[in-house]
Amino acid sequence: MDLSSFKNIQRLFSHRSKIRYAKNPIHPDRDWLIGLGCFLLFVSIGGGVSLEQFVTYKYISSDASAEAVSEVTFNEKRASFVREVYTKKQAQFMALTQSNALVETPPITAPATTTAGSTTPSSVLEGTITVPVAGAGAPMLAN
Repeated sequence: MDLSSFKNIQRLFSHRSKIRYAKNPIHPDRDWLIGLGCFLLFVSIGGGVSLEQFVTYKYISSDASAEAVSEVTFNEKRASFVREVYTKKQAQFMALTQSNALVETPPITAPATTTAGSTTPSSVLEGTITVPVAGAGAPMLAN
C-alpha cells in the first residue's frame, strides 16, 4: 500500500467535499413571508373564535329574569337554635379573652329529627316562613 492510496482513503472519510455550501443560508423574502403567513393564520383563527363566541352569547341579557327568583323557606326554630349556639360561643370567647382560665360549656345538642319518612318533625315546621329570593344562591339555613 502506497502513500497515494492512503490519501485517497483518507479523503473518503475526512468529510471534505468539493461542493461549497453557503455558510449562512438567509433568504429574507422567504423568512418574512413565512412570518407574515403565521401571523395572519393566528389572527384569523383568533378572529374566528371571537366571532363564534360573540354569536353564541349575543342574545344573553344581563338583567335578572323571573326564572332566577326562587322560594326559600326560613325555619325560625333552626335560626333561633343557631343564634343560641353562637351566643354561647361568644360568651365563652369573651370569658377566655378576659381571663386565662378555661371555661366549661355544656355540649350543644342538635334539634330532634325523625327517621320515619320525614327528616324534620312537624313541631319544627310550625315556624317555617316561605320567602321569595332573587338570585341563584340560597342562605345556609334553607331547607
